[in-house]
Amino acid sequence: MCSGGDKEYDFNLEHVDDNEMLARIVFSPSMVVDGRLSPSAFNLARLKSGRYEKYVSVIRKGTEEIDKKDYEYIKPRIEGDVMDGFALVKTAEVRSIVFENITIEVKPKPSEKNPRHAGIFYSQDGTLIRGESEPEELLIVTSMLANKCSYHKF
Repeated sequence: MCSGGDKEYDFNLEHVDDNEMLARIVFSPSMVVDGRLSPSAFNLARLKSGRYEKYVSVIRKGTEEIDKKDYEYIKPRIEGDVMDGFALVKTAEVRSIVFENITIEVKPKPSEKNPRHAGIFYSQDGTLIRGESEPEELLIVTSMLANKCSYHKF
């Protein structure tokens, strides 16, 4: 069990179970096209620090509702974007995506600010994919992932 603020969560800090729901905070307009979730919501981005992401940040959703005010500390990656909603998907659905030699893993990445933080990691032939070296096939993988999600506006 881990806690965050006044809430307690019954999550394993070493493994994300297949039956857990994952939420990705979504910003518009860069992650939404015509009111639908874009594959860009799951791209590995170059951060303002100049470093590239190694994983896509998600939240392990418990039984509580996702409240926008709990995630206002998350800043958009692209200037002009605003927090618009969240994508929701079951961990097993994420892990089921395999395209050519690209696979996906979900791992816990708890922090003091967010004990429910996790990461979606992409690998190609067993080697971690980083934002600075995304293979072309990753676009198909992120499209498949976006299609498995339900999108919920705040």
